[in-house]
Amino acid sequence: MDFVASWRAALRIAWREARRAKGRSALVVVMLALPVLALSAAAVTNDMMTLTGAEKAIQRMGAADARIQWPLHRPMMQLPDPAEGHVIADMGDGPEEQSTSPDAYRPGTEAELLEVLPGSTAVPVRRGTTVVRTPDGLGQPDAVMVDATHPLTRGYVEVLAGRAPAAPGEVALTKQAMAWLATAIGGEVTVIAGETARPYTVVGQVEFPSLLDSVLLFAYDADDEAVSEWFVLRENSWLVDTPEPITWDRVLELNQLGLLVASRAVFEHPPADEDVPLRQDGLAIAGSPVRSEDIALAVVVGGLALLEVVLLAGPAFAISARRRQRQLALIAANGGTPAHVRRIVLADGVVLGLLGAGLGIAVGITGAFLARPWFEETIAHARGGGWRVFPEALVAIVGLAVVTGVLAALTPAFITARQDVVASLAGRRGSTRSRKRWVAVALAMIGLGAAVTYGGTLAADTRIVLAGLVIGELGLVLGTPAVVGLVARLGRVVPLAPRIALRDAARNRAAAAPAIAAVMSAVAGSVALGMYLDSRTAHERNQYPQEVPTGTVRAVFPRGDDPRTSPDLTAIEQAMRATLPIAEVHRVSSVTCPDGAPGPASCQLLAVLNDACPQLLALDRGEPLTDEQLRAAAENPVCEIRNLYSAMTTHVADEGGLAALTGAAGDDLRAARQVLAAGGVVVRSPLLITDGKVTVAAIRPDPAADLEAVADAPPRPARGEVRVPAGHTVSYVTLPGHLLTTGVGPGPAIVSPATVARLGLASDESELIGSTTRPPTTAEEERARLLLQELEAFPYVERGYRPRYDQTLLILLAASAIITIGAASVGTALAAADRRQDLSTLAAVGASPRLRRGLSVSQSWVIAGLGSILGTAAGVATAVAVLAMEAQAYGEALWPQEPPPTPVMPWSTLLVTLVLVPGVAVLGAGLFTRSRLPIERRL
Repeated sequence: MDFVASWRAALRIAWREARRAKGRSALVVVMLALPVLALSAAAVTNDMMTLTGAEKAIQRMGAADARIQWPLHRPMMQLPDPAEGHVIADMGDGPEEQSTSPDAYRPGTEAELLEVLPGSTAVPVRRGTTVVRTPDGLGQPDAVMVDATHPLTRGYVEVLAGRAPAAPGEVALTKQAMAWLATAIGGEVTVIAGETARPYTVVGQVEFPSLLDSVLLFAYDADDEAVSEWFVLRENSWLVDTPEPITWDRVLELNQLGLLVASRAVFEHPPADEDVPLRQDGLAIAGSPVRSEDIALAVVVGGLALLEVVLLAGPAFAISARRRQRQLALIAANGGTPAHVRRIVLADGVVLGLLGAGLGIAVGITGAFLARPWFEETIAHARGGGWRVFPEALVAIVGLAVVTGVLAALTPAFITARQDVVASLAGRRGSTRSRKRWVAVALAMIGLGAAVTYGGTLAADTRIVLAGLVIGELGLVLGTPAVVGLVARLGRVVPLAPRIALRDAARNRAAAAPAIAAVMSAVAGSVALGMYLDSRTAHERNQYPQEVPTGTVRAVFPRGDDPRTSPDLTAIEQAMRATLPIAEVHRVSSVTCPDGAPGPASCQLLAVLNDACPQLLALDRGEPLTDEQLRAAAENPVCEIRNLYSAMTTHVADEGGLAALTGAAGDDLRAARQVLAAGGVVVRSPLLITDGKVTVAAIRPDPAADLEAVADAPPRPARGEVRVPAGHTVSYVTLPGHLLTTGVGPGPAIVSPATVARLGLASDESELIGSTTRPPTTAEEERARLLLQELEAFPYVERGYRPRYDQTLLILLAASAIITIGAASVGTALAAADRRQDLSTLAAVGASPRLRRGLSVSQSWVIAGLGSILGTAAGVATAVAVLAMEAQAYGEALWPQEPPPTPVMPWSTLLVTLVLVPGVAVLGAGLFTRSRLPIERRL
C-alpha cells in the first residue's frame, strides 16, 4: 500500500511541477511527442493503406465476383491473389500430352470462359501501353481498354468528369495523364502507331483506384489484329459476375484448366496456408519475404532513435532535478527514503511521457488524415481503404512514450537520490567525478563492440556486425561523462569564458553528457552513412561502362541493302541540330562485307586479345583456375573485367570524329590521330595492344562454303578469343596502335575507313555522333526522339554515371544537422537556465555582457564541438567495419567478381558535421543569449 501511495504522491508532485515549469515541461513534451507523432502517423497511414479483402476486391474487380485470366490451356498453381504469384503446374514433370497439345499454349476465349462458368456475365479488359505524342515529344503511358459504362466496372474505374469513352475515336484520361499531356475534356490525344497518327477526342476524366498514374482509357475493341497495331498488350482478363461466389476449392478446379482467378469470396475469406498448394510446394511464401537482417536493422534503428530521444530529454530532467534540489532534500530530511526521491523524479517522466503521447498521437492522426490524399497520389500511387486508426498500435506507442520518458529521467533520478542531504540543503553542488567502475564498463563495452564487429566482419554476418556497433555505441555513451571530465582539464590553458564552460560541463555531467552523447549519435549515423554512400558512389562511378563522353548524342539507324530505303543522314543531322545543343556531328560506320558477298555472310574486324591477363583467356575457355591464379588476376589492374567491355569490336571513323567518340584530348589525341591517319588502330583497353602494335582479325565468308547449309553450326574458336562463324575464314594483321590514356572507356577499337578498305572489307554508316555544348534536357531529348523516329533513327543521350544516393544523403545530413543543432541548443538553453545564479554573480563582480555571451558560446561549442568530434570518429569506424564486412563477403579471391568498394572519406559530410553544424550552433548561442539579466536575488 505504501508503494501505491508513494507513487500517487509522486505523480501529484510531478503534475504540479509540470504546470509550474511550463517552458521546461513544454520542451520535454515536444521532444517526446516527435517520435510519437511520426510513429502514430505511420501506423494510421499504414492501417488505412492496408486494404481489407473487400476493399481489395473492389479495386481489383469492381462490382464483379471475380477477375479471371486464361493465358494457357495448362494446369496452373496460384496464390489466393494470382498477382502475388502463380506458376505452371506441370512445368518439367507434367503429362507429355499436356505440354505437347496444340492448345497447350493458346489463351482461352470468352466463349470458352462462359462454357466453364455457365450463367455468368463477362466484361473483357485489356491492359497494356501505347505510344502518344506529348508536349515534349513521345511517351508510352499505361492504357486500359474496357467498357467503363458497364455496372461491373464500378469501383475498378471511376468516371470523375465527363463520360466514359464509347466510340473508337474517344479516350478518357486520369488527372495525371491530363497534366502530363497538357489537355482537358474536349481536347485531343494523338496515338502513334508506326508511321500513322491516330487522333482521339478526350471525353472524360477517370480514376483507377489501384493505379493513380498517367493512364489512358479506351473503349473496348474486340478486333485483336487491329488493336495490336497501336496497343502493346500486357494482360487480357475478364470481370466476371457469377451465379454464386467462387470459393477457393472452385479456384483450384479452374486452375487445372489454365485459369488464374482473383475471387471476391477468396479475398474476403482467404484460405489457410496449408490449403494453398503453391505454398506447400515451397514455390512461394506468404506475403513479402522478410529477412532476419532487415528485422535486426529495424530493431537497431528503432533502438538508436529511442536512445536519441532519451539523450535529448535527459538534460531537461537533470536540470529539473537540479532546480528542485532543496525541495527533494527537504523530503529526504523529513523521512523520505532514496526510493521516494527516485519515484518523484521518475514520475516527471511518466507525466511528461503521457502528455507527449497525447500530443503526438493527436497531431499524428490529424496529420495522417490531412496528408492521405498526397500520400496516395505521390507515394503509394493507389487509393487506401476506409478512414480508420490503428488502436492496438496507438496503445503500444503510448507505452513507448512513457517508457522513453522514464528512461530519460532514470539517470537524474538515481543521481539525485544519492546526493548528500546537508550539501543540498546548503545549496552546494559539490564535485562530480566519474566513477572508475563506469569508466571500466564503458571501455569494456567499446572493446567488446570492436571485437564483436570484427568477428561479424570475418563471418560476413550483418546481425553480428550490427550487434557489435550497438555495443560500441552504448559504450561511447557511457564513457561520455569521463571524456567530459578529461576535456575539462584543458580549462587551465584557455581563456576565462571557455574555462568556465568546461568547468560547468564537468561539474554538471548529468546534463552535459547526455546532450553531447545525443550530438555524437546523430553525427555518427550521418558520417557512417555518408562514408558508405560516398564509397559506393566512387566505386560505381569507376565501374560504370561509358563508351562516349557525357552529354554526347548517338543517333542509331538501320541500314538496308537498297539505298533508296536507307535513312537520309542529312535530314537526321538537321533534326539533331534543330532539337539538341549540338556542336559537331560526325559519322561512325560499322564493318560490312564488300559488294557481291552472299546474303548470310558476316564480315567482321575484331581486335585480338593479348596475353597481358592469361587468366581472362583461361576463363573464357572454361579452364579452371587455382586460388593463386585468381589472386594474381585480382592484383593485376589489366585483368579488370571492364577492360573487356566492347573492347574487341571496332568502330570505323576518321580523325575528325575521334575526339567526339572518345573524349580524348591534348597530346594523347594528337598521337591517336597520327596513328589513325597512318593506317593504325586506336584502342581503349590494355588487353589489345603490345609494344605499340595491335593485331586484328579480319573475318570473311569462305567462297567454297555453303553458308545456308551451315547457318545453324556453332562458331569455332580462334586465336585471341576470336569466334569465327561457320563457313567463314579469318586472317590476322598486325597494325600500329595507340592506347588512349584520356577520355572515356574502355570501348570499341577505332580504325579508319581507308584501313578497312585496305584489309578487303567495307564499311557503312551506322550512327551519327553529336558532341554537345551542354547536356541536353529531357524535354529536348523527347523532341529529338519525336523528329528522329519519323526518320527511322533512334537517339541516345549519354548521361554518364549519376549517383543514386544524393537525395537520401542530403536528407540524412539535414536530419543530422537539425538534431545536432537542436541538441546543442537544448543543452545550452538548459545549462543557461541552470547557471542563471552564476551569471548574476558574474555580473555583480563586474563581468561584461561580452563575457556572459562568450560563456554561452563556449558552452554551445563544448556540446556541439565535442559531440561532433566523437561522432565523426565513431561514424568513420562504423563505415569501415561495414565496408570490410562487404569485402569479406566476396571471399578471399575476388576475381573475376566485381571488387567491393574501398573506403572513401566523405569530405563534404565531414565539412558539415565538423564545421558547419557546430558553427551554426555556436552562432545561434551568441545571437540569442541575453546580455542583460534580471537580478536573481538581493543580498
